[in-house]
Amino acid sequence: MGMEEVLIEKGTVVEKVGKIVKIAVPRKAECERCDSLLCNKSPGEKVFLEIECDEQLHVGDSVEIQIFGKQLVKISFLLYFIPLVILVLGNILLLQLINSVILAFLISLLLIAAFYFTIWKTNLVRTKPIINKIQSSSEIKDYFTR
Repeated sequence: MGMEEVLIEKGTVVEKVGKIVKIAVPRKAECERCDSLLCNKSPGEKVFLEIECDEQLHVGDSVEIQIFGKQLVKISFLLYFIPLVILVLGNILLLQLINSVILAFLISLLLIAAFYFTIWKTNLVRTKPIINKIQSSSEIKDYFTR
């Protein structure tokens, strides 16, 4: 069997409502060198993930989150590549029909917005990462009260 790439992050459960857990994951130093314009790049701050989880977790539990490389590629493809194709092909095809650059561009942007809305409504990019409890909040309290 081949090895599969897995992204592993450690975090702490900060909130739980039903099966949805909110996990605080510390930013890594690599965030400073990231070219993404979508997030804050300062290390030390926390990223919050909301994940549906069947495991019995409680606020304060330390957890390890595993996401497979295949899932990251699928998400990246859906969120970045397909909208780019919609923009380019939309502009090319609409320019043939409308003969107005601005109108073709605006309609292409509306098509991208509709695509993202569809992804959001259908939860198409929702992945089910593996969450393993490392240490429960009660174990942490017991350690410090000895």
